[in-house]
Amino acid sequence: MKVVFEKFPFKKRLPFSAAAIGFFDGLHKGHKLIIKELILQARKSNLKTAVITFWPHPQKVIKKKNIEYITTLKEKVEILNNLGIDYLLIVPSHKRLFQLKAEKFLNSIFKNINIKIMVVGDGFRFGYQKATDVPALKNYADRLGFKVKAIKRLKFGRRIISSSLVREAIKKAKFSQARKMLGYDYFFSDVKVVKGLGIGKYLGYPTINVVADNKVLPPNGVYIVKVTLNKKEYLGLCNIGFRPTVLRKNKKRVIEIYIIGYKVKRHIKNIKFSFLEYLRPEKKFPSFLALKQAIAKDISRALAKYSALNS
Repeated sequence: MKVVFEKFPFKKRLPFSAAAIGFFDGLHKGHKLIIKELILQARKSNLKTAVITFWPHPQKVIKKKNIEYITTLKEKVEILNNLGIDYLLIVPSHKRLFQLKAEKFLNSIFKNINIKIMVVGDGFRFGYQKATDVPALKNYADRLGFKVKAIKRLKFGRRIISSSLVREAIKKAKFSQARKMLGYDYFFSDVKVVKGLGIGKYLGYPTINVVADNKVLPPNGVYIVKVTLNKKEYLGLCNIGFRPTVLRKNKKRVIEIYIIGYKVKRHIKNIKFSFLEYLRPEKKFPSFLALKQAIAKDISRALAKYSALNS
């Protein structure tokens, strides 16, 4: 996949393409259905596939909202590459672009991107304040000389699968629901490993401390996670919270990973972990000994449920 960064107004020209456009946070099953149809339409017409996305989230630019992402830009690129897309066009979000009315918005895109087919969900809306829908898009398509293929959106129960619905599930630690909508375990791979206080090592359970800016986090607590390190999978525990047993006053949430059965020999730079299950809430223990005993119980419970992962 060729990744192209292009500021608005566009100047680079891409080959004749079948394209999909959107933010695609999480690339959930609904998004993947669009991508699947995109690839099918491209093959039928002997076209390249192109996905047009924006970064950061348009709402961060328009309304200055603090956005929590399901996938960072790096993670999104990784997933799209694995789906077999030919071109990924990443457009830096700009307020002026999102203030354009529908026809000017489309003209700005089509001016230098040779789109022949556009694949969208049937609830797709675009242009200033998202005032224009799929029927209007088809009218514009007739004038601009391209075809529109609208895909019926997928549902989870009675609700349409959306990035907002996935975020809602993650924030409630309902990972089974998130997994069914995403098609994969909710994961972190674009993280920064930082030095901790060394308390875990002192207790006999050395942890890897990570910072993951602007990712959706579940509630404070202890979670069973799958850790991928050096292309191998391990079972682990993830603690999210304020570490009340260690620090009396800590206003910043911390993410700590303990890899069961893995001896940390050197500084770890790259780590990926996926959430499997909520284990227990974060708790202030009366002593480090009580904390150590609780961690041992957490490990036993995790191994009892997911022993096959480490076998």
